[in-house]
Parts: sequence; C-alpha cells; structure tokens
Amino acid sequence: MSRFGLGGNYPEMSTKPLFTSVTSWSALALSSCIAFAGCDDAEYPYDDDIQSQAAGHGSASADALRPGTDPSPAAVPIPTCSTDVYVGDYYIETQADLDALNNYAKVEGDVVFYLTDIVDIVGVDCLEEITGDLAFTENGYAQTVSGFAGLTTIGGTMDFLYNGFQTSAQFSVSGFDNLESLDKISITSSVNFYLDGLDNLETLGSLGGSESTNIYVSGLNSLETLGNINFTLTYNIYIDGLTALETITGAAKFIEPSGVYLDGLANLESIGGALYFYEVSLYPETTALPSLESLGSFYLRAYGNTVTDFAGLDALESINGSLTIDGANFQTLSAFGALQTVGGSLNLWELYNLTEITGLDELAKISGNLTLAENESLTELGLGELSNVGGNVVIIDNTALSTCDAQALVDQLSNLGGSVTISGNGSC
Repeated sequence: MSRFGLGGNYPEMSTKPLFTSVTSWSALALSSCIAFAGCDDAEYPYDDDIQSQAAGHGSASADALRPGTDPSPAAVPIPTCSTDVYVGDYYIETQADLDALNNYAKVEGDVVFYLTDIVDIVGVDCLEEITGDLAFTENGYAQTVSGFAGLTTIGGTMDFLYNGFQTSAQFSVSGFDNLESLDKISITSSVNFYLDGLDNLETLGSLGGSESTNIYVSGLNSLETLGNINFTLTYNIYIDGLTALETITGAAKFIEPSGVYLDGLANLESIGGALYFYEVSLYPETTALPSLESLGSFYLRAYGNTVTDFAGLDALESINGSLTIDGANFQTLSAFGALQTVGGSLNLWELYNLTEITGLDELAKISGNLTLAENESLTELGLGELSNVGGNVVIIDNTALSTCDAQALVDQLSNLGGSVTISGNGSC
C-alpha cells in the first residue's frame, strides 16, 4: 500500500470533476455524429444498446439521441484542473501516487520520486508549482522523465540521484516546457545522463553533478544567466546546449573529470568567478568561448593530458583575478592573445613542453605577482609589452632559460611593486 493510500490530513478535494462522464463511448460518438453530419441506423449497429442505456437516464431517452429529434446535443466535456494545495512533502512510489498528484495545483514542500519501478515517468499536467525540491532518488528501472507541462516554478532543486541503475541504460530528462524558475539542477551517481528540454527556463542558480560516468546537457537553450556550473568526479561532461547563455555570475568549475566538452557556450560573454579546471583532460571544443570578454580568474591543472593548446578566448582582454596554468602539456598560450591586464597574479608552473611564452604578447599589466617556475623547456620569455607588475617577480628552476633573459624581463618593467627572485635557471 502506498503511503498515500492511508491516513493523514489532506486538503479538501475540489468538487469539480476532472471529466464529466458520458453514458458510453458509443453515445459520445453518436452525439458527435449528430452534431456534425447526422447518422442513419445503418451507420450505428449498436443503436439498440444506446437505447437501452439511455432509457436508464432520467435526462435522456433513446428518442433524444436519434437524428433530427434534438438539434442541440450536449456539449463535449472539457477537462478541468483543481486549485487545491498539498501541504507537506509528497512522495511517489507507485503510478497511482503519481496520478493522484494531478489533483493539486501546488505542493508546499518537496515532490520526491523514491524507489519507484516506473520505467517512463510522465509528469502530470495540472501541477503548477513546487515550493521545495523535485527529487528523483534511486529509481532503479527509470529510463525517462518527461511531461510536467503545467509546472512553471520549482523553489528549490531539481535533484537526480542514482537512477536507472538496474538497467545501466541512459536516463533521459526532457519536457518541463513551461518551467521558468529553478534554483539548482543536481546530478549524482548517474551512468549516462541526458538533460534535454527545459528550453523556457529563464532563471537557474546552479547546474552541477558528481560521481557520474557521462553527463550530456543539450537543453536549457533559453537561459541567458546562470549562477554557477560545478561538476566533480564525472568521467565526461558534454555541454552543447545553453546556446543563449551570456552570463555566469559565479564560477564554472570542473574538478577531476576525464574530459570536458563545452561546444554550446559560444555566446557566453562573462564569468564573474573562476573558470576552473582541475586534473582534467580537455577536448579542443572546450575552449570554444569566442565571446568571453570578462573573467573573474582562470585556473588550469591538467597533468598527463595530450592537449597542446588552449584556444578560443579571442575576445578576452582582462582577467579580474589570477591566471594560473599548472602542469599542462601546452606548447603555446595563444588562447590569451588579446589579454592586456591581469588583476591578480600570473602563475606558469611545470609547463614541460612550453619553449616560449607566446600568446601573451599584448599583456601590459599584472597587478599581483609574476611566477615562472619549473618550466624545463622554456628558452624564451616573450612578454614584450609587460611594463607593470604590482607584486613580486619569481623566476626559478627553468633550467633551459638564461638567467640573463630573466633579468632582462625585470629590467624592462617601469613599475615593480615587490621583490625579485631569480634562481635555478640556466647560465647566461
């Protein structure tokens, strides 16, 4: 027995029926026939059955159903939705629980699909608002979520945790065509998770996932502003949706994934926080951010990957915070060819294949520190336009770099706010 089949204080149900019943499908078909064309007896072999059923209703008779006897047949009924509110968390364990949710326009609490055996979850149409979370938790056989055509607002999180594990098939989410506001989308412990639809969503606080195999995001194509992106310990992340996104007010973080694919962010202009990649392999499309003009900070740690360039930041002229690249296999920094100012520090550490700092040819000012350390193949510094370093200059353990070249870079500065450390580099 479902937890909704017994006990509890429930709101009074609306007295309006969802459907006004008709004596039989045959009677409904006959009424329609009368309304539009008229019928003869040969066309309706079940006329006797209709007569016998109609005779049992005080408001209708068999004669009244015959062509020509009533020019104004009864109107075809229109489904109606209740305006009732369910107070409390609504748990769904069976299809009957899901069907009963259609009796409410609003749930003041969470709606939780928990341990159901429903394969294709089709949301009800009458529900308009959930003040809390919409959660799908440990639904082992579930493969799709769709529908929820009437839902416009979710006050909390749309949460997906460990679904589809009994089949190891993909778990696909679509629908929610009228959803306008949502605080967060969270995806955890999924095998192949596909997020499509939600293309009318206007406000989203956060998009993220963790401990999953593959996450594909191809929806959310009306969203112009997003709070944060945060994916952790997910093997592959593919984002080719979010095509209208212009602003991420917080950070975009990708922590210990195998690969990141961000082909859908071509219109992204601003990231208020960090663009952060930690222990990540990168697809070439990852850096297809040609419209990005403003960035809070940039951090990349990518030991062992085979990517030799980070391209696609052609419009980026300033970074408000620091620019740090640690351990990547880069041979050039051409992605930053338009960069003129760094508001924090510039840190280039252990870039084993970088022979020359190409790509930072326009950089004129670093407000924080400049650190170049353990770049064992580095022979040329570049940085010909750099004239202002607000903090310290640290150039150490770049064994192929001439100490004289390191000192020449310091000498070209017209403003230096801190100390200078040059050691462990090659001889002059």
